[in-house]
Amino acid sequence: MPRGAKPGKLHPNWRGGRIISNGYVLIYSPFHPRARSGYVFEHILILEKAFKRSITKNEHIHHLNGKRHDNSLGNLLLFKSKEGHHAYENRLKAFKECGHFDWQKCCFCHKYDITTNLIIRPSRSCHKVCENAYYKALYCSKKELARRSKVTAD
Repeated sequence: MPRGAKPGKLHPNWRGGRIISNGYVLIYSPFHPRARSGYVFEHILILEKAFKRSITKNEHIHHLNGKRHDNSLGNLLLFKSKEGHHAYENRLKAFKECGHFDWQKCCFCHKYDITTNLIIRPSRSCHKVCENAYYKALYCSKKELARRSKVTAD
């Protein structure tokens, strides 16, 4: 800390220890284990008080109405992991776009479909027809590139 600077409440520019950053409300709490530069997300503090325990770094908090500054207890949902939060977000997005929670998006045609009509891979989901068309176009373009380079070499 610079010489003569006063921390927290003693500083002349102190505004109560509540700031907004990237839409999130942060509260000045320098001794909290999750504090960054002395500030902690308000939603973490609210859930810790409600559950009477610390929120771990693996746990993720979701704002149900999408408003990061709305930290009312009824608007916060706690997930045990990032993966669980991500799965929830994907299902919610599918429901908003097609009306079905359990449908997934084809990575090639970008249309939602029931999982029995898709090939499910660890990194993506796609229709068999879409995947075949993609690889056929890819193979043909590679063949065409090879043919063109052969013609220019002659």
